Amino acid sequence: MDVQVQKNYDHQEQMAYEALMMRAAYHAKKLKKEDLFKRPSDDKVTEQTMEQAKKQMRRQQQWLAQFSFEKGGA
Repeated sequence: MDVQVQKNYDHQEQMAYEALMMRAAYHAKKLKKEDLFKRPSDDKVTEQTMEQAKKQMRRQQQWLAQFSFEKGGA
């Protein structure tokens, strides 16, 4: 049920974004697609994603380091 609610919110958010884009396009003079939305370059996205993944991995390793996985311990 919660997933459907979140899906509805995503849909409404997308519709609101589209409405803003249409309004901007309607009221602008000689508007170009890039004026409304500029897709990030793949290099930037990949670099940021890799850095975020490294940071997350370090945090997970630090968290796991606090546990003992020895056999036979109580």
